[in-house]
Parts: sequence; C-alpha cells; structure tokens
Amino acid sequence: MAFSDKVFSKSTLFTTAGANSFVVPADVSKVWVTMVGAGAGGGGGHATGGAGGGGGAGGSVVSYPIAVTPGSTLTCTVGAKGTGGAIAGAGNTGGNSTVTGGLIACPAAFGGAVGAQGGAANGGSGGGAGFNVGATVHALSASAGGTGGAAAGADGAATGTTSTASPGWWCSGTGAGAGAGTGSGGGGRSRSFLNSAAFVVGGTNVGGGAGGCTAFGNGGVGGDGAGPTAGTAAAAGAYGAGGGGGSVNAAGGNGADGVILIEWIG
Repeated sequence: MAFSDKVFSKSTLFTTAGANSFVVPADVSKVWVTMVGAGAGGGGGHATGGAGGGGGAGGSVVSYPIAVTPGSTLTCTVGAKGTGGAIAGAGNTGGNSTVTGGLIACPAAFGGAVGAQGGAANGGSGGGAGFNVGATVHALSASAGGTGGAAAGADGAATGTTSTASPGWWCSGTGAGAGAGTGSGGGGRSRSFLNSAAFVVGGTNVGGGAGGCTAFGNGGVGGDGAGPTAGTAAAAGAYGAGGGGGSVNAAGGNGADGVILIEWIG
C-alpha cells in the first residue's frame, strides 16, 4: 500500500492511572507510543521553620515505535501522581508510565522525584525531573531540582538532555523549585518546559517551591508563607507536572498523573 493511502493515523489516549488494556487492531503490526511519567508531590513546610520544595516533573517518551501482533493485548500502565507531603513531611514520588506486551521492549517514562520537606531552618530541596534510560545512546541527564537552604529557595533547572536518536525520542521534564528558609526570600521557581525564560513562581515570604513542568502543562505554585498556604496541585490536564511545595506550617500539593498515547496507521 502506498504511503499516500495511509496518511490518517488512529489513536487511543489513556489518562486513568494504573493498568489499562489496549487490544491491537487486526492487520496492525506496529504502533507508536508517546507517554509521560507522573509528577511528584510537593514537600510540606516545617511547622515553624523552612518551606517545602516542589515536586519534580515526569520524563517523556515520544513517538517510540514498537512491533506488535494483531489481536494481542498491550498493558498500558499510566503512572499515578505523587501526593503532597503533610506538614513537615516529604512529598511522594510520581509513578512510572510503561507499555508492555509488544514484540520489542518500550522504555519507561519515569516519574518525578519528591519535593523535600522544610527543615527547622532550611527550605526543602525541589524534586528532580524523571529521566529515561534506554540504550546507552539514549541515556538522559535529569533536570535537577533547586537546592534548599537558609535563605531564598533556588530555582529548578531547565529541561535535561534530550535524545533525538531513532527510534523515538526521550526528554525529561523540568526540575522543581526549592522552598525558602527562615533567613529571607521566597520559594524557588520552576522553568516552563516550552520556554526556559518563563517560570512558575514559588511562594513569597517563607514560601514553597514551584512544581516541575512538562510539555503538557506547568507544575503547581508554591504556598505563600504569609498564609500559611498549602502548595497548589498540578492541574489534572498538565500530565506529569509536579505539585507545589507548602509554605511554613502548610502541606505540599499533589502532582499530576501521567498519560499514554498509542497511535497506529489503519
């Protein structure tokens, strides 16, 4: 069949965390997988000390082709969001997104790392972004979260190394901002996935760090220490983004679930 006869692809999107089943259509021998791991929860602020760090964003696998058997079933496991930490508690790691059951292995999209809780004086560090490891040529550096300290929280790093080597490509999300310490300054920012000059803000005063971002959306905002205020959760449609850190004496926000897209030509 000529390429011009197959210009329209079909797709199925899985957004529900946990295992989902995809039955390969008849006459289909290859599908393309795009997915992102879940975002981590932001850390909670210390009751009287520093604020919590934001949760890291999930890593992505984009348009990865896998050979399949017509009529077989693929298990598409969408990573579950990491929940925010309670007061003086760390956030929870984002779950990995995976697709299994193909004739060749598909690399996982790893979830983001947790936002650390605020200490007695120092803010909690922001969580690093998930990263993907396939063959050596595809190994990625994760985008680091900001490091907590006694003063203003440090910003998270921009998107980590991206692999464009065939087949498919891999990329991390962005690192989360750190919480502010009791010295001075606000919570650290996170960088937009699509524009490294744009930021999600941390909270003011002894405020929480911002959650990491993915191509699907931005992370949660850090809580404001004047409140005190909990970190906001990443929006439901911001697949894989991290939750904001809580201000002093406030909880962290939840990350967002991952997502899996299966595409094929038919």
